[in-house]
Amino acid sequence: MTLFTRLCCYSRLCLIDCNKFRIFRTYCSKFNEQKQNKYIKYARKVLQQTKGCVLFNASKFSQYIISPKEFRAENQIIYELVLAARKNCSKNTHKLLDNRCADNYKTWPINEQLFALDVWYFVKHRSNFQFFEATVRDFLSEFHSLENGPALQILYYVGQMKLQLSAVEADSIVNHLKNNIDQITFDEVSMQCSTLIKCDCKVDDTNLIKSLYTLLLTSDLQRYDSIAVSGIIKFVRRFSSLDHISELEALQNKLTSYVDAAGHQTGTHIIQMGVKQGAFDTDIIETVIQRFSKNMNELRNKDVERVLLSISTRNYRSENGIELEFCNLVQKYLLNSLDTNFPDSVINCITYLAIFGVADAKLIDWALRRPIDNIEKSLLVIDSYAKINLATTYNGHKLSENVCADLMKKASESTTAGKKSNLVYEVSDVLKAHDIYHILTRAIPYVPFNDLFFIYNKRTRDTVNILQPNADGHILNVTNIIKNNPDLEGIAIVPCKNIDSVYNAYRYKGLMQFKLNQLEMNGFKTIAIRSSTWKKYNTEAAKRRYLAMELCKNDVFLFKL
Repeated sequence: MTLFTRLCCYSRLCLIDCNKFRIFRTYCSKFNEQKQNKYIKYARKVLQQTKGCVLFNASKFSQYIISPKEFRAENQIIYELVLAARKNCSKNTHKLLDNRCADNYKTWPINEQLFALDVWYFVKHRSNFQFFEATVRDFLSEFHSLENGPALQILYYVGQMKLQLSAVEADSIVNHLKNNIDQITFDEVSMQCSTLIKCDCKVDDTNLIKSLYTLLLTSDLQRYDSIAVSGIIKFVRRFSSLDHISELEALQNKLTSYVDAAGHQTGTHIIQMGVKQGAFDTDIIETVIQRFSKNMNELRNKDVERVLLSISTRNYRSENGIELEFCNLVQKYLLNSLDTNFPDSVINCITYLAIFGVADAKLIDWALRRPIDNIEKSLLVIDSYAKINLATTYNGHKLSENVCADLMKKASESTTAGKKSNLVYEVSDVLKAHDIYHILTRAIPYVPFNDLFFIYNKRTRDTVNILQPNADGHILNVTNIIKNNPDLEGIAIVPCKNIDSVYNAYRYKGLMQFKLNQLEMNGFKTIAIRSSTWKKYNTEAAKRRYLAMELCKNDVFLFKL
């Protein structure tokens, strides 16, 4: 039995040797994956160049010749699978083939398994069949012993399917990357990094991150596809910590000369370098903003979102006002994007504009009328901006206190337990020990954890017991409480974790500064207590002296020094 097909006149042949038969792949002169996204085209191109990878494409531009040599049952199954994929057979036909593949694949040579996987990758509803994931999981269990080509092909499937990986599977991939980073190409490193990101793996291997920084710092980035550069930059951006500050600053310095040549998507990842650490390179941010400002019609919502995240987090206005000018352009861009298929991205953009302090009323009204679906914190930020920052000018839709209370509960439940700081309770204990009346509450709806508040009498230098805990969803405004008594003032003690501060600058990140600004607009004098400084004081007496000095700086005298 032989299947013959007519070859296109401008095609070339690629031979894939399997154990009992030969499969000739033909390529049309047209690019046969033109409808797929840029990353998939790039990844398939890298796979085609990698020794050991077997590829299949069932598009109308590909044809196949299969020359059997004494077909075994396994080969007959693959032969029928190719025909089924090319003919776009029914789900029932695929189900029967899935069962036969699942029952027999363990007896096949690795090339046949990889080829069958690649055929299944193009089959509709493949995620409902057992063969594909079962085979991939088997390969992952032996991942450490795979040659580079097959390993890369398996990672391609894993990443595109966004499989949930166990800790063992994720560690196997991380170790494979770390141990082979000097032997594989830049493109292959990028694909492995992309797989770990797509599968939402957590990577905390400091040595691997440092090796990737070294790779970026020692490579001529303009030689590579911008998607490859993006993959590695995105990886180090996501998994870097304060331990990598020196490498981060060195890389930012190098990227300053590269960013002009980078694609838009790469530019968005470059501008996000240092967001988590609060370490920013002004030149990079301004260069990206200038490029994007001239090409707004070419940007995706996600590109705009990432730039706004960097601007709002950095919390810095340049002398030339370039950030503000860009934000104004973005508002016009978003007003024309409200019917997009990516409303969550638009919501995030509006959130960052609110944090930066320039959100348009029409955008706010549109956002607050959206269905609530995993965007609780964003809606709370936007709503509090409307109610506090625009208290006298905004007349659009606002969230009710009950809705805000429900959203606060969901937002708090979704917050990682490890993010909660004990600092607020330690400060509270110092105040209690000296009979200083105060409350722990959330004064603004989007705030996930309590801060400390009290009313201070400037004349008697004592606290006044007239401030009550705040109900969830309600905004605590102290102005009405103290307006008839000039001796009183509202005090807010706000503990600030390291992640709330901009690195190497006495400035807070956007959301923290937004919080401090809103408290002040509601009549509070704010006193920020930095976690890094608080930890330096080991005894209760030392903590008391430090707290007393911070209060004194704000003309609040509650402790005897």
